[in-house]
Amino acid sequence: MTMQSTFGSKKGLLRYFLHLLRWRFYAVHYPNIPKETQRVVFICHGNICRSALAKAVADKLSLNAESYGLYTSKDKPAHPRMQTVAANYGYSLDQHRTQTIDSFQLRDGDLILVMDLKQYHAIKSLYGKHAPVSLLGLWASTPRAYLHDPYSCGEAYFDTCTQLIEDAVINLNQAIKQQP
Repeated sequence: MTMQSTFGSKKGLLRYFLHLLRWRFYAVHYPNIPKETQRVVFICHGNICRSALAKAVADKLSLNAESYGLYTSKDKPAHPRMQTVAANYGYSLDQHRTQTIDSFQLRDGDLILVMDLKQYHAIKSLYGKHAPVSLLGLWASTPRAYLHDPYSCGEAYFDTCTQLIEDAVINLNQAIKQQP
């Protein structure tokens, strides 16, 4: 394994460790599932890679899900490389179109999942400190507080990112199903 395939880039490696330290010291994002979770909402930077894939995985598991981007414009397709890698894992992003955070309406029963601490704090700022938000990477079998954006990375990291997101969404789905 190389740094590029595991973390995406030097910047991805640095951000991974910074997020790991912040997560360990502040411990405010430990995953918990609100009782009666009815919908999971995946949010990332542009809604063309990570959150789009997470929704596709959730859809295949029959988990009620939506995806949005914090900094995107509406109706853009998924990143071509993410479409290709997702298809290799059996997920289709052909019909995906971006949705902006402005069109998101928080509802009772929502669980919001973001990819990094910056997004975590942005959601808390937009929807209040009691918003049901967690880091998607913490649901992975090997928890990660940071899922680097593969947008400008090579195909090896797109593959790693796909594996991490798939694992996290599958684990999340199992946890939701175990809720009383």
